[in-house]
Amino acid sequence: MIFKTYCVKLISKFWRIVKSWKSCSKYSTQCILLFLLIFNGNTSAQVNTETMRKAEVECGLKTTGSFDLDLKKGNTNFVSYGAGIRLDYWEGIYQSFAVASLKIAEKDETEFLNKSFIHIRGMRRTSKYVTTEMFAQIEWNKFLNLKLRRLLGGGFRIHLLDKSEALSLHLGLGVMYEGEQNTISSEADKNILRSSNYITGGCDLKENINLLTTGYFQPDMSDPADFRFIMESSLNVEMSEHFTFSTALKYRYDSQPSAGLEDYDLNVTNGIKLTF
Repeated sequence: MIFKTYCVKLISKFWRIVKSWKSCSKYSTQCILLFLLIFNGNTSAQVNTETMRKAEVECGLKTTGSFDLDLKKGNTNFVSYGAGIRLDYWEGIYQSFAVASLKIAEKDETEFLNKSFIHIRGMRRTSKYVTTEMFAQIEWNKFLNLKLRRLLGGGFRIHLLDKSEALSLHLGLGVMYEGEQNTISSEADKNILRSSNYITGGCDLKENINLLTTGYFQPDMSDPADFRFIMESSLNVEMSEHFTFSTALKYRYDSQPSAGLEDYDLNVTNGIKLTF
């Protein structure tokens, strides 16, 4: 309950910032750039937020909770569990959401996965084809030697194909500051200005089955050899009004990984989502 109250306050504060665009819509580009320059914050090798978007939400505040569990016993002792909470607020051409999640996994009683993140995003539909966005994120990942990664950025979302005949295609162009603290003492903290670009497509295979694929490319603007690439596909099956089954495949590549880490990760996840 305390966590939910905190998220409501956080999203409400961010919502006031988004609504302020109304008074400066004529200068939306300048406002976003000024926002980025003032808040020299820090960013992430971005978690795929495309799977968090909702095409339409009823006006007002809505809460969603999720939980997934994978358990194996016998020759292999393995347990993996995750939990999350989401808040949405929609009013006319303005939309915002806040998401928080936790994922932990153990094998033979030894922890090998421990990660969590909080993401907040505000959006304003400026025209039929363009949406301006601002976003902030905090992320932890113990087994990527990631003590803390903070993200703050903004940009434009171009609607190339907006849910025409159950198909959608969008292009994202933006800039973000990335600040990263590693658990390895020999590595200096990073503060980088990255270009944050993505392309995403969705398809309704059936009335209750949706496929979404997204690709991110995030180069360091001062060193193009330092870049991250993320590709993720997810399949969601709506079993009922309140119950959805999901499966996701994610590939992540880092051209300059932290010391002792591979340059890529591949994950397959299955889970359920409850909406109330």
